[in-house]
Amino acid sequence: MLVRRLSHPSAPPRPAAAQEKPQPKKWTVLVYSASDNDLYRFMKSDIDEMETVGSDDRVNVVAQFDHGRQGAQRLLVTKDQTKGELNSPVLQELGSTDMASPDTLADFVKWGMEHYPAEHYFLVMSDHGDGWKGACQDSTHGSWMSLPEIEEGLRTAREATGRKIDLLGFDACLMASAEVAHQLRNEADFLVASQEVEGGAGWPYNRLLSPNALQGIQQAVALDSELTPREMGRQVVTVAQGKQDDLPTMAAVDLSKMPAVAEAVDHFAAAVVASQVSRGSLRKLARRTESFTGYKDLYHFAQQVSEKVEDPGLKEAAQGVMSAVGSAVYAEQHSAGYPNAHGLTVQLPNFFFSPSSAYEETRFAQDTRWDDALQSMGKYWFWPWPL
Repeated sequence: MLVRRLSHPSAPPRPAAAQEKPQPKKWTVLVYSASDNDLYRFMKSDIDEMETVGSDDRVNVVAQFDHGRQGAQRLLVTKDQTKGELNSPVLQELGSTDMASPDTLADFVKWGMEHYPAEHYFLVMSDHGDGWKGACQDSTHGSWMSLPEIEEGLRTAREATGRKIDLLGFDACLMASAEVAHQLRNEADFLVASQEVEGGAGWPYNRLLSPNALQGIQQAVALDSELTPREMGRQVVTVAQGKQDDLPTMAAVDLSKMPAVAEAVDHFAAAVVASQVSRGSLRKLARRTESFTGYKDLYHFAQQVSEKVEDPGLKEAAQGVMSAVGSAVYAEQHSAGYPNAHGLTVQLPNFFFSPSSAYEETRFAQDTRWDDALQSMGKYWFWPWPL
C-alpha cells in the first residue's frame, strides 16, 4: 500500500479563458496537489472525490493539480458525479511546474486569494510528507520542499497579500510535529495534520466537504452558523476518526500556542542536560514512548519522565511540556494502535540518530535546546558531534 511519505522556474501561466473575479464567500479551500510522483492516481481520485460536492455560493474549492510532464493546471472544482474523470473547468494551464518550489506554492496562494476572495482560507497541501524534513515531491524536477522552504512560500504569500492562512492542512504523512508547528506558527492560525503515516487514499474529501455530512463545512455555512477556522480544524479531526484505516491519527493545533510549547521544551531540554538522572534511564523512557514512523510523541515522553524520574527539577520541566502541548492541541483522534498519541511528535531516536544540517536549520532546533538534550541523552548513541 502506498503511503504519503517519501522514502527518501516554471513557465508563465497561460490563462485558459478570461475569468471574472468572484464576490467574496465565507470560505475558499485552496488545494495544493503536488501529484507528480507515485501518488498521482490517488491524488487525481481526491480531486474527483471533491467533484462529488464541488464549490457552491458560499464555498470556493480551487486546486492546483500537477500532471507531471503534461504540466500543471488550476481548476475551479465544480459538482460532477462522473467517477474516474476530472470535469471541473480548467482556469489556467501552467505548463511544466515544479510543485516542490516555494515560489510555486506562494504563487498559488496569492492567485487563490486574489481571484477567490473569502472570509476564511483553508490551504490543503497534499502529497508525501516527512515531518521536519518537509513535504511535496516533484519527480519530473527531482525536487523536494524542505520545511524552511514551506515556510518561505507561505511567508511570501502572506507578505504579498497581507493575509495569513486561517487553517493549514497537510494531507500528507507525519506532519503533526512540534518542529513543523513551530516553524509555521506565523504563517497560519491553525494546523491540522497526522502524527503517523497516512494511507495513499488520504483524506475523505467527499465527507469533509459534503453538505449532507454532519462534518461538512458547507452544511455549517448553509445553516448560517459561524464555522470558525478553529472549528474547521476540529471537523477534519472528527472526519478522520471515521477513516482510521487510512488516517490512524489526526490532530488540530492552535499555532498561537506554539511559542509556549517551544519555551517549555527549551526549559525541559536544559533540565535534561543538567540532570544527574542516568542517560540510560532516559533512553529507556524514549524507547517506551509512543512511536510513529521515525518520530515519538512529545507529550508521552514528557509524561513518562514526570512519572518515572526522581529529579524534582526535571519532573517539573516535563510537566510544563505536558501542559503546553495539552493547551496547543485542541482536537485529536487516534486509533487503538496508538493509545498514547497526544497530537505532536518530536525527533527522539531509540538508539541511533545522525543529525544533519537540515535539522539544525529548523526553527525548533534554533529556538530551543532540544538538540542539546538529544546529544546529552545520546552519549552512547552513534553521534557525529564532538562529545
